[in-house]
Amino acid sequence: MSKPTHVKLIKKKRKRREEIIRLREKYKLAKSQEEKERIVEKVKRIAPWLVDSFTHLL
Repeated sequence: MSKPTHVKLIKKKRKRREEIIRLREKYKLAKSQEEKERIVEKVKRIAPWLVDSFTHLL
């Protein structure tokens, strides 16, 4: 038998991915450095391992 699918974990990953996509779009549209810093802080809370690549890719 295989392990049961953990619905909560899958839902959490999906939500995190959607939020990061939304924040990337906001980061691209942000005009001031202050706005960009706020968005990066949110990304740090959601997915700390993405911060370096997040600012680099954009």
